[in-house]
Amino acid sequence: MLLNYLDKTVLLALIAIVLTVGCHQITEEV
Repeated sequence: MLLNYLDKTVLLALIAIVLTVGCHQITEEV
C-alpha cells in the first residue's frame, strides 16, 4: 500500500514537473 502510494505521488510529481517545464518553454517561444 505504502509503495503504491509513493509510486502514485512520484508519478504525479513528474507529470507536474513536465507540464510546468513545457508551459515555460511554450511561453518563452511565444
